Amino acid sequence: MEELGKYVIVYLIKGEAREYHNKLISRICERFPIYKVNDIIESHLTLKYFNQLLNLSQLKEIEENLDAFCQSHRRASLKLQGIGYFDKNVIFIDVEPSKEMKTLYSELVISLENLKWIEWLQYDKINMHFHATLAEGEGLQKNFEEVYTSLSKEKPNFELCLDNICILHKPHNKWILYREFKLS
Repeated sequence: MEELGKYVIVYLIKGEAREYHNKLISRICERFPIYKVNDIIESHLTLKYFNQLLNLSQLKEIEENLDAFCQSHRRASLKLQGIGYFDKNVIFIDVEPSKEMKTLYSELVISLENLKWIEWLQYDKINMHFHATLAEGEGLQKNFEEVYTSLSKEKPNFELCLDNICILHKPHNKWILYREFKLS
């Protein structure tokens, strides 16, 4: 029987923006009983979360799809700007996608839709709200007002280039880089 695994497609945030993101997480985790998101997964923007276990042949199809996609598409700009939240479940650095990034993401969705077995979720596709998670979970819910008040004083403002699309794998308790593809 083929091995099954958990995978996600992301854009990995790098450089100063990554350092800033990690420092904010560390700062709030020192003050509040919240687990460090960046101990489990690198700073990133989710492009496609698979709410299903993937087998090796499905993973190979995704790799081939992303390889071809990245060879035929150009990088796109985006801004990490401001602090936002979803209900009281997640606090994040918000993303302002450029027109080019919106187009790139739409074309990525079209490309992945060729893999008919992929399950699409409510917040995929046109409902995707790009964000870089700072805090989530039970500890956040219990301390939401204080955490949000603290973080809302921050004014992140980073101009980035979506120049990579990565597959992360979660074999145990931490997401690790499985493969990185570079956009031209």
